[in-house]
Amino acid sequence: MTSGGHTPRRFRYLVDENVSTSAIEVRREYGEEVLESRKVIGTQAPDRVLEWAAYHHNLILVSRDRDFKSIIKGVNAKEIRRTARTILLRSNEVQEGHRLRQCMPFLERLLRESVGLGLDIEYIQVLEDDMNVKYRLPKAQDPDIQ
Repeated sequence: MTSGGHTPRRFRYLVDENVSTSAIEVRREYGEEVLESRKVIGTQAPDRVLEWAAYHHNLILVSRDRDFKSIIKGVNAKEIRRTARTILLRSNEVQEGHRLRQCMPFLERLLRESVGLGLDIEYIQVLEDDMNVKYRLPKAQDPDIQ
């Protein structure tokens, strides 16, 4: 619980089968619910199926697939594209768990604050020594325009 008596929001993750066991365990160390795609959807599930499942079940997709950015951009349904949240891991697979552990405090804060600010995060790319975030700002609401 936080000092205000509120339980911090926990995020739920759908992890692609190409993500290392060490990276999955890091998510679980932080008390997050982690669903492994190979167990809940099946092995070799198409990327669009994973994206659809993540969207419809309010999950953050975690993958090593390099083509997920183009899949997200190519999704026809604007609602899915606008709310897609994907963490793309681009570090050395051996170091993946370690790199994710280094980034977790920032990732948690970024995800939590983006909800409060109304930011639509499209993806977070975790690289070996850097991170990239692509997001959309909320549309300005002018109270005089109806």
